[in-house]
Amino acid sequence: MRVTTETVECTDKNGNPNHLLVMTIPQSSELTRTSLFIVPLWRILIGILSLNTARKLDTKNPQRFFKRARVRFIRYDGIEAKVGTEMNVIKDEIFEGRILDIVRRSLDFVRSQIKEHTKLGTDGLFHTTPEYPEFAWKEIIINSIAHRDYSIKGTDIQIKMFDDRITVESPGILPGIVRLNNLRTVHFSRNPNIARFLHEYDYVQEFGEGIDRMFNEMTAAGLPAPEYHDNAFMLNARKL
Repeated sequence: MRVTTETVECTDKNGNPNHLLVMTIPQSSELTRTSLFIVPLWRILIGILSLNTARKLDTKNPQRFFKRARVRFIRYDGIEAKVGTEMNVIKDEIFEGRILDIVRRSLDFVRSQIKEHTKLGTDGLFHTTPEYPEFAWKEIIINSIAHRDYSIKGTDIQIKMFDDRITVESPGILPGIVRLNNLRTVHFSRNPNIARFLHEYDYVQEFGEGIDRMFNEMTAAGLPAPEYHDNAFMLNARKL
């Protein structure tokens, strides 16, 4: 098996010259299961950089390698999902492209779906409050994109919005040493390069602090704490 490399010049977000190391790993029966995961991850990482870089590469569409490397938003009319003649889906959107594009489009669209309540305060001024703190719902979506298990190819990240809650389902169980009883204090990144990249664009603010802050923001808003559920291959985060 022959692995080839290529150095590609690019410009970072600050306009400074930089370069990428592109590795091409052909498919082979000699690769282990872990090694097979390297190919699409490399290609995704290459594809999420700047537009100028992407134009020089043939990997600006990661879905060619991962058809389900995307986010699907589903909005239901009511507090439960119904099927058949009672199906209550009123919005169904899919966001694809480079990871940075997926993050931006997903957040922009969800923001447009968050309700806002305006009330007259005791100070005589009108105050507008969103139904969920912005940091909280952004954190849960960004985490699902940054830390999903990209070796699971048969499903996508799903954001489901009901009248009383938002749930985010991300392929993959909790990574590394993270467990349901320690996720507020223990940090482990399944995809450190993706997390680092999103940190450079200010989507990941502080490594390891986002989940704890999310809980605190929900408490400060007078809302119930988020719920996490971990099953065989999906992580479900529910924000009431």
